[in-house]
Amino acid sequence: MNEKKVTLWDSMRAMSTDITIPDKERILYLNAQASLDNGELDERIAKSLKRNLSRIAMEAKLSASGVQFLSQLSDLYMGYGRRDNLSL
Repeated sequence: MNEKKVTLWDSMRAMSTDITIPDKERILYLNAQASLDNGELDERIAKSLKRNLSRIAMEAKLSASGVQFLSQLSDLYMGYGRRDNLSL
């Protein structure tokens, strides 16, 4: 995992303990953290997290730090075709 991804997941770990973040959102971070700790693929976790955070964002209930995290997550884990591994 590259340095940017490690930094992203570290920020998620910090948000999972932030009591100012709504519980519905924090639970997603806690579940993702548990999955990472259990050795699941980060790409799979990112895909699930993007889908679930996007649903909360569509309800306009995603925290400001959650919006920033979702944006970074989407940049680093682009989805199909593994374009995230290209070096330009």
